[in-house]
Amino acid sequence: MKHTLTIIALAATAFTGGAGERTAGITRVYDYRPAPGQFVNVLPEIAPDAAPEQVCEAVLSQIGGEEPDGMISLGAFGGYVIFGFDHPLVNVPGEYDFKIAGNAFVDNKELNGGSCEPGIVMVSVDANGNGLPDDLWYELAGSAYAESYKDFSITYTKPATSDTTYPYTTNDPARPTGEVERNIFHKQSYWPEWTGTETLLFSGTCLPDNGVNTATPPQQNWVLKAFEWGYADNLANSTDPGLKLDWAVDSVGRPVTLRQVDFIKVYTGVCQSCGRIGETSTEVAGARDLHPDAEPVSGLNGIFTENTSAITLLRSESGALNVRASLETAYAIYTVSGRRIMNGRLTQGDNRIATAALPSGIYILQTPGATHKFRR
Repeated sequence: MKHTLTIIALAATAFTGGAGERTAGITRVYDYRPAPGQFVNVLPEIAPDAAPEQVCEAVLSQIGGEEPDGMISLGAFGGYVIFGFDHPLVNVPGEYDFKIAGNAFVDNKELNGGSCEPGIVMVSVDANGNGLPDDLWYELAGSAYAESYKDFSITYTKPATSDTTYPYTTNDPARPTGEVERNIFHKQSYWPEWTGTETLLFSGTCLPDNGVNTATPPQQNWVLKAFEWGYADNLANSTDPGLKLDWAVDSVGRPVTLRQVDFIKVYTGVCQSCGRIGETSTEVAGARDLHPDAEPVSGLNGIFTENTSAITLLRSESGALNVRASLETAYAIYTVSGRRIMNGRLTQGDNRIATAALPSGIYILQTPGATHKFRR
């Protein structure tokens, strides 16, 4: 049986910008912690003694704004960045909500392969209203979710010198140990020196390996194949349609409905080494809200679980929408483009929502437990 957990974002959010002030690109970076990797300390350059706010500023300078001209690397499995916009990212049901740029490319001569370094995307609602990404996270379950290793954890250990490999241990019996190897192309330290730590622990969903050596060993011709959908740095920017908040699941894989989110986290989703080209590291080159003018939810406060009101659309009059609700509940009406135009509360039983002032067209009625389309 499919269970659905419905989450309604709080009206009080981390962002307060009006519709005319919204920026489609990233405006805030909250945290950046890469795993060891060949581009760490290079993309971006960060001083070993940098303070946390300086780290975030360096990252924002590369990936912030509507037309970023930089890029950051997340290192090996688990390395992550957390960012947000100057407004809540609104879920327009059925539509792609945002895109994350990377540097992936696909060569169809290589059987849908090329250089694809998929990053898993997670989202969070500022449920406690403190403006910080310290609430529950929800994964956007991409096309390889069912095949992935859930609750994977990895611990990297800093070596005594920076000119050697970076060992790690995991909780996966199939690969309990391993190492991030150095290559001849990048001679700097692969360890994020500003963290001041001797170990780095990451956990999350680990995707299946996507790297294939298509040459006959000892020759090497590594191809990193793309997954079908649902990841960052997985498809070329020009062909990637984006990501949907509709794909969100909770920690045990149950679908959730998020009306809007405040924070986005991207982490490297593959734990593999591909010979001379090194570890697989997700790169992020910016992000874009695909409908920044969609109205954030207001008047629908709280977190609702499966015990939510069921609603039924009854025969409607020319100037009203008749709705029967099993429990008292909040509601909102949206245009098909995601702009909220009405909101209020339904009482238990039969309700009449005046719609005479609405132009003729298709609209969406949403409550914490249901979504219905209707024609005015």
